[in-house]
Amino acid sequence: MIILSGKNLPRMLLLLLVPFVLSGCWDRREINDSAFVIASAIDLDENGQYRVSVQVPLAGQLGGASGGGGGTGGSKTYYVDSESGTTITEAANKLQLRMARTLVFAHRRVLIIGEDLARKGIRPLFDVVARTPENRLSGYMIVAKGKGYDLLNAQPKLERFSGEAIRELVKSEGRIIINIKSAASALSSYGIDPVLAYVGTKKTEKSEARSSEVDILGYAMFKDDKMVDSIQQEAAQGLFWLQKKVKPYNFQVELEGRKVALIMSEGTADFVSAEKKNGKGKFTIKVKALLTVQENLSDFNMSSKEISQELEDKANNAIRREITQTIALIQRHKADPAGLGRFIWHKFPREWKEQYEKDWPDILSKAEFDLQIKTSITQIGLITQNIAEKVPR
Repeated sequence: MIILSGKNLPRMLLLLLVPFVLSGCWDRREINDSAFVIASAIDLDENGQYRVSVQVPLAGQLGGASGGGGGTGGSKTYYVDSESGTTITEAANKLQLRMARTLVFAHRRVLIIGEDLARKGIRPLFDVVARTPENRLSGYMIVAKGKGYDLLNAQPKLERFSGEAIRELVKSEGRIIINIKSAASALSSYGIDPVLAYVGTKKTEKSEARSSEVDILGYAMFKDDKMVDSIQQEAAQGLFWLQKKVKPYNFQVELEGRKVALIMSEGTADFVSAEKKNGKGKFTIKVKALLTVQENLSDFNMSSKEISQELEDKANNAIRREITQTIALIQRHKADPAGLGRFIWHKFPREWKEQYEKDWPDILSKAEFDLQIKTSITQIGLITQNIAEKVPR
């Protein structure tokens, strides 16, 4: 009979626990048995069911050329498939039953929402996305023009997968970056509505091998969880100003019918005041911008004070037009993608609570905006005129 002393008892108990620690391979998942989803799409079918689509790399084809792919066989680098169901989970399970490998969503980079589903409402999607531990809330969330399934089948030439092309474009400089977590935050907050990248496809022009490239068209505008419009071109740039997220960008003005290209190199926008009289809001926004001359197709000397002043005036009008177009969309739909209500809440918390919070959509739709814009040309480049111009004798 073995008698354990008080000194040896802890050691024996520790030895008995070791086998439990060493049995960590019981739930292992081999890489060869996994299908890693890099992008997925959720659409609304005509019968009202959800259609879930996935894009999975084909490991056997990834050693070939780095150009785009598509389809399901041959030298294509990825595989796209989809299934429908009354719930997102049902559709995903149907898809899994037809696959020899386990779908892994932990590395998903982009979640694409079809436009029809976005217009119906996106709030229900966040339940399954957030409830499943495997899903990453840091993945980008976008709205496809048309069907998300079609966007997954785009064939970009500079990236292996359309999902990767979308990710690179969405996170590039000068974009409003929205991931799943920030979209959910906007939906659950007051004084702001979500805005997501609005993405389509475009055929390449004058190319030997035409391809279907991913194209950022602008931003999908939401009122609560329903898409109501898209914000494109100048209005999209105005959204940057109102969100106070403006980045350097190019725009053009005219001097006597000739184009001058300018770069907005540095800009700020700030709420100066918020007032409410007779149920109508009046907001003052101060905008400052520093400009650089990028290209001059006119015959004017850029070092002239008169020309600089004229350029600044025209730049003022261009920026005012951008912001005004965005405000017009906001007021038409009584939506707040710029988060103007949240800015007022942060800067004027008492006024927001007492005057604006209860009726904010109606107040916003009728509000007056005083835009105080000041631009300054700080650089004209290394030359004042085209170096190929003849000098008068």
